[in-house]
Formats: sequence, structure tokens, C-alpha cells
Amino acid sequence: MGFPFFNYKRAVARRARQTLSPGEQVVCVHLCRPWGTLGADLAEGLGGAVPVIGHLAGGIAKAVLDSGRERPTGIAAGFPDGLVFVAVTSARVVIYRKAGMYRMVPRFAVAYAPHEITEMTLEQGAMYRVGLHFPDGSGVWLQVAAGQVSARRLLTAWTALKTPPSP
Repeated sequence: MGFPFFNYKRAVARRARQTLSPGEQVVCVHLCRPWGTLGADLAEGLGGAVPVIGHLAGGIAKAVLDSGRERPTGIAAGFPDGLVFVAVTSARVVIYRKAGMYRMVPRFAVAYAPHEITEMTLEQGAMYRVGLHFPDGSGVWLQVAAGQVSARRLLTAWTALKTPPSP
């Protein structure tokens, strides 16, 4: 899913300066995809030698997976589909779409203030499963490649953002 030696934090900090407030710093970034869409992306990637076949195979696989997948409701309905960069900054959680098929270019999608995400959960298996839970009871599940260096940093950074500074 990700490139093991690619610095997501530097890419987002450099490319997304215009979306950050003055003094806002990027603390942690991970490349994520909606939970359960890896198979369709793999089908598309396997056809890389013949791009048209790969694109068709990926489209068919995505259609099959999407037919059985529930659509998010509430606040979660505004969460973008596809590969996203989840960035925890010093002030908020910012979601960037991954623009381009082969390039790691972040494009601003949506931002959440600390009070707009009630809980962030992390489950570890073959892939990390990250849950973003919203005040209206809706939520989004994302998967993070286990090869990315410590997806726990995402949870740690969010917890630090959520915790008010001690006097």
C-alpha cells in the first residue's frame, strides 16, 4: 500500500502548507485506505503490465466490494473514498486525498477539530485498523500497512492533541 522509504510527513508538510494555519505543525502522517478495499486495489495493481486490463479488473473488484459495503452516514459521509493521508497536526486532524495514480501528492479534503472526533481506535493484525469515531455515532474504519513505521504514533499524536495542556 505504501512505499516503505517514503516520508509521508515531509510530503504533506511541504505540499500542504497553504492548508495549514500559521504556526501549525504536522506531527504525524499515515497513508490509509478505507477498510476492505485492499483486494480491489491489488486486482488493479496486478494488471499493471497491461494497464487497461488492470484498470478493468480493479473496477470490477471495486464494484463487487462496494455492492456489499455499507455507505457511511452522518459526519462520516463526508470522509473521502480511496487512498488518503491522515495527518495529525498541532491543532487538528487533516485528511488529504492522494492525487495521481503513481505520485504521492496530497490534496486537501477535510479537516476535523479535536472535538469533532470523539475517539480514535487502533487494532493490530496483519494490517493496522484505525477507527475514527464522530459525535453523531458515525465512524470510518481505515487500514494502514503494518510496514509503516509505528502506526501507533497516529494514535499517540491524536491523544496528545485531545489532551488539554496542563497548567
